[in-house]
Amino acid sequence: MKLTILKNQVFRFFKTYRAELIIGFILLLINIPLTWKFPPRRENYEFLILMSFLTIILLVLLFNQKRLFLKKFEEINNIIHDQFGFTSIDNEYYKRKSHFTEEKHKLAEVLVDIILPKLIDEIIQNDIQNEDSKLNKINIILDAGSTITPVFNYLIKHKITKDSHNIKLQFYTNNLAGIDELHKENIYSSGSITRDNIILIGGTPYHQYRANIGSYTQEFLINLDEREKQDKPPNKTIGIVTSNWFKGGAALETLSFAVKGKGHRDFKEKVMEISDFLIVVSPLGKILKIDDFTLLDRYSDHPNKSEKYHELKIPSNKIAKTYLLTSYRTDKTRSPFEYDFENHKFSNCKLCDENPYFEPSGKTKSEVYHIEVPHLYISRNFKKFYNQQPK
Repeated sequence: MKLTILKNQVFRFFKTYRAELIIGFILLLINIPLTWKFPPRRENYEFLILMSFLTIILLVLLFNQKRLFLKKFEEINNIIHDQFGFTSIDNEYYKRKSHFTEEKHKLAEVLVDIILPKLIDEIIQNDIQNEDSKLNKINIILDAGSTITPVFNYLIKHKITKDSHNIKLQFYTNNLAGIDELHKENIYSSGSITRDNIILIGGTPYHQYRANIGSYTQEFLINLDEREKQDKPPNKTIGIVTSNWFKGGAALETLSFAVKGKGHRDFKEKVMEISDFLIVVSPLGKILKIDDFTLLDRYSDHPNKSEKYHELKIPSNKIAKTYLLTSYRTDKTRSPFEYDFENHKFSNCKLCDENPYFEPSGKTKSEVYHIEVPHLYISRNFKKFYNQQPK
């Protein structure tokens, strides 16, 4: 046990100070030939001792500066961890969070301010017209992922239809990052949704997507579906889902999800199965004009590179009630995209009428390109993934 601890400490020491050790080794290699080259005189030995002494002093200074730097960085790391829940740009979720940031917030705002209230009102009006029915509750399931996380901020800050005609809104999510966002907001803000309306689905914490997944998560969804259907009349459920990437086909004819990770895929699939309405949320740049996942598997920098992307299709019985929330560009935009949704409409989902216009905030063409295509492996193969040359 003690030997294992000692080995781990030695390993950590070499890993932390490998640069300083390499510098010391190089200086030592320089001193040895000098000693062999000159005859064994006193002044040569004095020079060797002086060089060795200076080498030791240099290494001590380097080691100490590295120690101080690590200590200072640890303090900064702790502050970042307390505020944001991640400590390094090596964190996979942190990388995803920094992609399409402005556009994700734009979509979240439109979802909470326009799309959700409109759909909720539609459900309520249909219920009112049915004299034998009296809806009690509408469930809204929020998917994990950095695309959905900004939604939580707007749910707390903005107004949304609530308790209209005595109908309760109840939100469910496995999105741990989204729950973190709630903790930063004031529950007594002007918004009509509070934390009492939001329930975190349990399960196994998944670091990469900051989400709960696994058998317990799936069991919760199954039980939720069974329980809600027992109400008379059955309660309605809206599923709000996203994905790493979407496959649209070269002509944008059919939308499907590109997913990895069994638990991650299972959650989305079950949400789509039990929901009465689906809202698919995606930045425009995540909708790829590809016919299969060969290119994604070949070029992707996903940490789970050995695992292939799997296709998750929108259930055929949900097509009529599935809505795609994305953004659009105009002919005058500086964006590299040319997506003509007017002439190319998906056959398995409806485009939201309120899909927002988005103009990247970059000052130069290069900045705009980076905002629109933040993944290096995608930007290097733009024509292959988007079936066009960048504008």
